[in-house]
Amino acid sequence: MVITCPHYWAPWRRWDALYWSLVQPVRSLLGREPYSKIVHREYREPAYRELLENHGFDVVDVCYYGFGLVPTPLDRRLPKVQAALGCALDSQARGPLRKLGMGFNIAARKRSA
Repeated sequence: MVITCPHYWAPWRRWDALYWSLVQPVRSLLGREPYSKIVHREYREPAYRELLENHGFDVVDVCYYGFGLVPTPLDRRLPKVQAALGCALDSQARGPLRKLGMGFNIAARKRSA
């Protein structure tokens, strides 16, 4: 099986969470509607590996993706820079900079009985 997970420790995700925790109260004070963003769970690779292994799966590959390094709100203003950086770092899916990816895919195989 292959499972795709948002990566909790991705720098962009951590910055985005901090940014919006600061911006939302200011928006509220100004009488503006809260910015609606998609909220989802984010995962840490070691914990997810352990979960799979404890349920009878062997992890056979982990591959990171989505190398977005331009912080909010600049990512929306500089989409070409964001895309260029992402493409330049795509080769790091399994390399030393892989943990910069915003998500990861885990390929696992059920252990034989």
